[in-house]
Amino acid sequence: IYYSLAEALEPDTEISLSVYDSKGVDPVWTWTRKLESADDEESKGGPNTPPDLRLLTAEQGLNRFTWDLRYPGMERFEKLIMGADMRDGPKAVPGEYRATLTVGAVTEEASFDVIADPRSQSERTDYQTQFDFIIGTRDLLSHAHVAIRKVRKLRTQLDALKARLEVEADGAEETTGLIEEIDLLVETITPIEESLYQTQNESRQDPLNYPIRLNNKLTSLMGTVDVGDTRPTDSAIAVREEIGAAIESELELLDVVWEENVPALNSQIQSMGIDLVSIPDE
Repeated sequence: IYYSLAEALEPDTEISLSVYDSKGVDPVWTWTRKLESADDEESKGGPNTPPDLRLLTAEQGLNRFTWDLRYPGMERFEKLIMGADMRDGPKAVPGEYRATLTVGAVTEEASFDVIADPRSQSERTDYQTQFDFIIGTRDLLSHAHVAIRKVRKLRTQLDALKARLEVEADGAEETTGLIEEIDLLVETITPIEESLYQTQNESRQDPLNYPIRLNNKLTSLMGTVDVGDTRPTDSAIAVREEIGAAIESELELLDVVWEENVPALNSQIQSMGIDLVSIPDE
């Protein structure tokens, strides 16, 4: 995508480039330029940042930006390690797209086509079926990974609260009962997290040492289906349904935690005049 600027932009002038598919509701992806220092960790992208760190240039004259025809990858969490990872999202389906460039208050738009490889024998329905499989799988994995982030934030709060209570307890029966409730809640969320993700993974070699969990199985399947430009096989769809159902089941257990267990614990905490436990944002 080429764009020409009459003059180089000032550092504080906003510039963004968005790509839309034929539905044109939400952008496939929006890129900007980096305003932070190169040493700033935030500018390098955190665990929730899509793995596309390409940035727009804003020089006088002709500028160029290359889209690799990929959609954003799944949501991630800190220190995520899987034996069969896939950082990219699905490939764009051949068809019509448009790009919008916004510089300050000015927006320009251009349409373009994504062309299928002429050597391929796949039809558009094959590309679309492959895309739908991968985007749906990506979204389910994102849901699971956001849930894991929430579980870890909750556990951090519970550990801090328990440590505080143990210091202030003095053998009080009410405090002892609350500590037991905290332990019970931790015992409830821990096996759910361990079913979704292999929590013993600490290095890239660990997936060889410990059994892979549901998210790794589904990510591996997604990567396999992404190869080439053919529709997923019936067996791939069947495996997707089986693993997906298992993940959904674990997420439903977490819904009970957010909707029932945490509020019940907070009721007990509130009666003792202690700061409440908050349900982490996504």
